[in-house]
Amino acid sequence: MPRAVAYIRASTADQTQTLDAQRERIAAWAEREGFEVVAYHIDAGVSGTTPAHKRTGLTDALLDVETYGAEVLAVTTRDRLARSALDAALLDRDLAALKARTVATDGDAASNADTDEGRLVRTILDAVAEYEAARTRARTRAVLRHRKAQGLRTGGCLPYGFDELEGRLIPYEPEQNAMRRLYALADAGTSQRKIAATLDAERWPTRGDKWHRSLIRRLLTRRAWEGGMISAPRPGAEAVDPGG
Repeated sequence: MPRAVAYIRASTADQTQTLDAQRERIAAWAEREGFEVVAYHIDAGVSGTTPAHKRTGLTDALLDVETYGAEVLAVTTRDRLARSALDAALLDRDLAALKARTVATDGDAASNADTDEGRLVRTILDAVAEYEAARTRARTRAVLRHRKAQGLRTGGCLPYGFDELEGRLIPYEPEQNAMRRLYALADAGTSQRKIAATLDAERWPTRGDKWHRSLIRRLLTRRAWEGGMISAPRPGAEAVDPGG
C-alpha cells in the first residue's frame, strides 16, 4: 500500500479550515485512494506566509516523507502548504528530490496530476493564495489606520491604569490611584525595588501576582513621555505589559 504523510495547518484567522476538519478530509481521501497515512503533522495558529523552516509541523512532515519513503505529502488544499508561490515551488522541488509529491485532497485530478498542465494549475493556485494573503494584509493595515485616525485602540495590551469602552481608553480609578502612589514614591527618591515592595505591602492593584520592577520602569517611562501627567500612552507608543 502506498504511503502518505499528512500536513495540517490553520492560522488564527482561519474559520473553515479547522484542524479536525482537515484531518477528517485527508483520512477520507486516503481510504478512497488506497493510501496509508503513516503520520499526521500539525501547525496550529501558524500563517501560511511563515517560511517552511520556521514551521515545526511542516519540517517534521518533510522528514517523515524521507524516513517512511512516502510517495505523497497530503494537504487538504494548496494554501495549507504555503501562501507564497516561491515557497510552494521550493517545497515541491524538495519533495521531488525525495521521489514524492504534494497532493491536495480537496483538489481534482487535473490539479494534482504530474503533468505540465497539472504544474500550471498548481502554479496558478499558489499565485492566487499569495495574492489573497497580500490582500488580507492590506485590509488589516487599512482597518488599523482607520481605527488609529478615529482615536480607537488598534490592539495590543490594555495599558495599566485604563479600561476600554467602545474601543476607547478610559481611566480606571483603582489603577490610576495606584499610579499616583507609585509616582509619589518615585518623586521621594524611592528605588524601584522598594516601590514594588511597598505597592505589594499596601495591596495596590496589579494585573499579575505582584508588582514587578519592569512594570514600574515602564510606567515611569510613560510618565516622562507625557510630562508628568497620568494619561493614556501616546499614539504608537508601546503598550505596557500588565504582567511585568
